[in-house]
Amino acid sequence: MDSVELTYLYHSSPVLDLGNEGRVKVSAVRLSLTDRAAVEQMVSQVSPHIIIHTAALSNTALCEKEPTLAFEVIVWEERQKTKRNN
Repeated sequence: MDSVELTYLYHSSPVLDLGNEGRVKVSAVRLSLTDRAAVEQMVSQVSPHIIIHTAALSNTALCEKEPTLAFEVIVWEERQKTKRNN
């Protein structure tokens, strides 16, 4: 099996220190999904085969107060998928 690189993005704090186990190289990058230029630059640099979008806002009051922010975080992946398919 070839080595595998896993890069995950986080907003405020890394999920956990996964370290590097054998053939898996893990990197954590602090990034806001609302910063489109930074996201596009990261995707371009990493050139991923797969993107798994798990970001969400869990604070209901914040989502209600700032619906645009909630929308931006949730639909980011769909926009990226559409861009890649066109």
